[in-house]
Amino acid sequence: MFVAALIVLIVAVLLVIAALFGGSDATVIDLGDFNLQASASVVFFLGMGTLLLFFLSLGMFRSGAKRAAARRADRKKVSELSNKLDAYKRDERATNDDVPRDDR
Repeated sequence: MFVAALIVLIVAVLLVIAALFGGSDATVIDLGDFNLQASASVVFFLGMGTLLLFFLSLGMFRSGAKRAAARRADRKKVSELSNKLDAYKRDERATNDDVPRDDR
């Protein structure tokens, strides 16, 4: 897995270098009513920025889901402990009610 990650990193670095030094050709992107005219390197870096935002949003979703799961687990544990405490108090009251008191 480490070797695969290293190969992907090297390819990414090579693409960035190619975009920096070889992307001077003008490019037009037609988005319907809006046209973007820029060099190929600008379009490349806009794509990189879009991909970065995409992965950041996935990371935020993932961390939010982890926190929500942790909160649910905490609530469940607190509920279980509360139920045990309530049962203990009921048993304690039932035990104390059975014992005759001498309140003189």
